[in-house]
Amino acid sequence: MPTWYSAVVLALKDKGSKGVQLQDIYDAVGKFRPLSSHDLDSHPKYPQKNYEHKTRRCLKTLKDYGLEDHIDRGIYSLTSKAIAHLVAFEGDSRGRRGPSEESFRELLRGLGIK
Repeated sequence: MPTWYSAVVLALKDKGSKGVQLQDIYDAVGKFRPLSSHDLDSHPKYPQKNYEHKTRRCLKTLKDYGLEDHIDRGIYSLTSKAIAHLVAFEGDSRGRRGPSEESFRELLRGLGIK
């Protein structure tokens, strides 16, 4: 199973890579990472489902590492850096837990991305 980060990257790719609406990312992320009943539950603090919150956290981290651009409110694109490493994201099978900075850094090291 891919990490949440890889699932979000692949969801963006699936929807065209450029100018993808947040709702479309939500709709596609389950194709790349099975959603558990916990993922589908409402988040206890925010007015959204748990997987939507995880997706947004991943988008922010991807942006911080130069792999995603936040174009406008609710609109995202993959960067050329992410596109250059798509094969690595497609082959990722490190995902066994929720998104964390450490799991993302581990993914980047494994993919050879600094």
